[in-house]
Amino acid sequence: MKNIRKNNFFSQDYYESILKKAIDSKYTFVTFRSFFKDLKKKRKKIAILRHDIDQKISRTKIFHEVEDSMKIKSTNFLLIHDVNYNCFDLNTLSLFLNAEKKGHEIGLHTNFVETSKILNLKPDLTLKKELLMIRNYFKVTGVACHRNIDYLYNSLPYLQKNWKRISKENNLLYDAYGHNLMSNNVFINESTNHLGWRNHTPEDIIESGKNFILSTHPHWWHKEHPFED
Repeated sequence: MKNIRKNNFFSQDYYESILKKAIDSKYTFVTFRSFFKDLKKKRKKIAILRHDIDQKISRTKIFHEVEDSMKIKSTNFLLIHDVNYNCFDLNTLSLFLNAEKKGHEIGLHTNFVETSKILNLKPDLTLKKELLMIRNYFKVTGVACHRNIDYLYNSLPYLQKNWKRISKENNLLYDAYGHNLMSNNVFINESTNHLGWRNHTPEDIIESGKNFILSTHPHWWHKEHPFED
């Protein structure tokens, strides 16, 4: 990686600098939904902003404030079953309902296989119930599998093995780790080592002109310092 920065640099100012660099390099930002529904043919310099909401809900504003100021839309994946937050509390609903009104996309972040093992339910039924719940409030057309390091089961292999059936039964447009996405876009995400980018920096990929997905997690980002909030 050519553009390497010091540890713990994930600030709002840094996030803004990434988007500015992409704009200056003539990138077009789309949501996952738009990637499938609106892009009728392959295009160059496409960027997708993905936020996996695992912890510290309020820090999502770090991203949205920058994106809204630049009229950029992102895709935000919310967990239904998690010990860190309640997807349906008033503050969380208000934050993401307002985001959806502004054009941001809401998707389902799910560890449905793990959840089904814990609750002794069938995986398909667990996923169906999660989608029914979140669709009471949001227009959800896509899913992104979630897995913490202490989870025993990874939902992604099951989802992809049964995708044709699952997508039809649940009216799903995309899996955020689907082949069409991962083969046509460079996947950029954070690493806990500590903290930096895993395989690529956004700056390197922007300079290359390749399409990319920037996957970020609010709890690793800050305005002033990592211990705020």
